[in-house]
Order: sequence, then C-alpha cells, then structure tokens
Amino acid sequence: MKKTTFQYMALSAMFIGTFGLASCDKNDEPTPSPVETKQHFVCFNTVDQKIDYLGTFADLSQKTVDNKKAFEFAFGAYPFAQGNTVLVADGNGGDKVHKFTRDANGYLVRGESVTFGQGSAPGEITFSNDGKAYVVLSQRGKISILDVQTMKQTAEIDLSQYAYKDNNPDPGCAVLSKSKDKLYVALQQKQTRYTAYPGIGAEVAIINLKTHQVEKVIKDDRVGFVGLFRHTIAFTDELGDMYFYSLGMEGNNPLKDGFVRIKNGTDEWDKDYHFQLSKTPATGIDKPHGWILYYYYAGNGIVYACVNIPSLTMHNDPAQSSILDFNYQPVRIDVRNKTIEKINLPLTTSMGCFTYGKWKDEIVFGMTCKEGTGYYTYNPATGACSPKPVVTTVGVPSSLLVFE
Repeated sequence: MKKTTFQYMALSAMFIGTFGLASCDKNDEPTPSPVETKQHFVCFNTVDQKIDYLGTFADLSQKTVDNKKAFEFAFGAYPFAQGNTVLVADGNGGDKVHKFTRDANGYLVRGESVTFGQGSAPGEITFSNDGKAYVVLSQRGKISILDVQTMKQTAEIDLSQYAYKDNNPDPGCAVLSKSKDKLYVALQQKQTRYTAYPGIGAEVAIINLKTHQVEKVIKDDRVGFVGLFRHTIAFTDELGDMYFYSLGMEGNNPLKDGFVRIKNGTDEWDKDYHFQLSKTPATGIDKPHGWILYYYYAGNGIVYACVNIPSLTMHNDPAQSSILDFNYQPVRIDVRNKTIEKINLPLTTSMGCFTYGKWKDEIVFGMTCKEGTGYYTYNPATGACSPKPVVTTVGVPSSLLVFE
C-alpha cells in the first residue's frame, strides 16, 4: 500500500474617496461613505506551504477571498477564539501568540503578542471563562497560563516528569471538562515529529485548575497516541462525555486508530467504547478507508471530517502526495452510534481537509479539489452539496472561525 501523509498540510477596510469640483447646484449632495460589510468569517489561507494569510470575509455570497489585506504568518499558524478575541499561535513555526480583536464590523485589529522561550511551538489554546487561556508549549512540555486581557503569562504547568525517555511528554490537544475545573491534555510521547514511541497508546494528563497540579495520567493501549499537535482535536459533548481521537500512526499494522472517550463523571477511559474508523464500513464508500485528520464537532454526536482512502494515493513522496493526490473523502460521522456516511462533496487532498465550520444551516468545508479550491457547502437537512466552491480562495483554506 502506498503511504500518504498529513504532515504537509484575509484587515481593516480601505477607502478610496473621490472628490469632485465644488458646485453651487442645490442638487449636489455629499457622497455618502461606503457601508462596510459585516465580516462573519476569520480564515487562514496557505500558499505554497510557506506562508499563512490571516484575513476575514463576509459570508458565502462573497464568491472570492484574496490575501491583499491579510496578515502574514509563517506556515503552521492557527487561530483560536473566545467572543471577539482571536489568538493566533505560531505553532511549529515560531514562539509567539498574537492577539487580535474583532471590531464592530468584524474586521481584525492587531493587538499585543507574547513571546515564549525559543522553539516553544505554542499552540492548542484552550480558553477558560475567567479571562485565562491555557497555551500548550509543545516543544517545552509545559502549559502556559495566559492573561488574555494583558497578554502576560501568569504561571506555567510543567509536565516534564511525565515524559518517556526524555524531558518532554509532547503535549498535544487539550480540552476542558464540562465543569471547567479540569484540563485534559493529550501526551503524545513523540519519537519523531509525527510518530510516538511504539506501544505508548493513549495518554492524557488530568490537571486540576485550582491547584495547577496533575492529578493523574490515564492510559489506554487500544489505540495509538491521541491528540496529535495541530492535527486532531478533543471535544466535550452535550452529555459531558469527552472524546479523543487517534490516527493510529505509530508504525502499527493494522492501524490502532479511532475515537476513545472519558464518560462524564469519571476520570478514566471508557472500557466499553472504542470506535475504530478503519474497521467500520462507510456507507457510500466502496474502498477501504483509514484515518481522518482535523475534524469539526457539530453537536449531538456528529463529527464532520474527510477520511483517507489509501488506494487513491498515487505518489510515494509525501510532499507530492499532500498536494497532488485527491484521496480524502468528506464524511459524516456519528461517534455515539459508530457510523460513517459519505457526503457527496468532491475528493480533496491531505492539505485540503483541515477546515470546517457551520454557517446558518450549512456545514462549510474548506478544500482543494479538482473542481476548485475554496469553500464548499453541505446541508445536513436536505443533503444538498455544492459541486464546486461557493467561495474561491487564493491559497488552500487551512482554518476557519465563524461568527454569527
């Protein structure tokens, strides 16, 4: 089987005033200022896997999004939001977190930045309800506690003692408990940038946010490591159950992939639940499938993602495959009932399956496809799908935040 990879994965308004000659005609009236269009989307577009452009656009009727008024970042930056605050983490490309505020029209106004230690690779920002943000410093094995108002670090949580064979357990995605008093952080225990030491399995550190102490680390060997940095997420559903996902990418054959969960009211893995995607038939897909990368939890147990179809991989070189092979199919996943269903949107690449959102009644997929690059839509109520992008982009959509 040929291998694919997931590793290679627009803002203030400008006005042009036109001034005519002075006139005494009583019908001459001042030209009204143009009305700014409310911006509902904050997005990143990636160009040549080198530059990420942070910008905004209004809605799905805009048709085209370019990067002419965008903020420029190194490849790998991601946005996180609470209210009208948007924090951008450098990720593997740097050591800063940058603050932006959405103005009355939804445009981004740049604020302060905070710099962590060199090579910290900050990312995976989780907001609390008291003005704090918990920032995973993936290359330092620490969690920074950030005052969002002042953009100052107030404390750190050191996870180094939980590392395997080095002093960094490689913290990945993090999620708050339903009660907001505990932070659950995936420990990836990496051997290389994208793989863990064999046999590590799912490890999650449970941190008491009152004491900033790790209460315990829970482990599950049914899957590979969970919470791959900047590639998968964890979420708490309406029932208070917490889900983590593993791509199963530890050199295991067959894959030890799938969703595992921690049930509400417990701090242990649910031994009665393991949803292995690679072993679950997908309605509408007649070829074997594997893992998903980034995904979107839409509520009521439903996840939207793109699933890898290995037989559609034509290039052995991962860099080529990530941009040339259309081998990921959009799907609807029910994590409670353990079902996978094809969505009739076109195939995309591994670089083009990281961007999702919900706008009104539609699920938005940011993808690069043979049919065009940009935002495609799916209506869960009617099943209607856009055969080509309803909004095209300059560069590949790499992340999306939606504001009603």
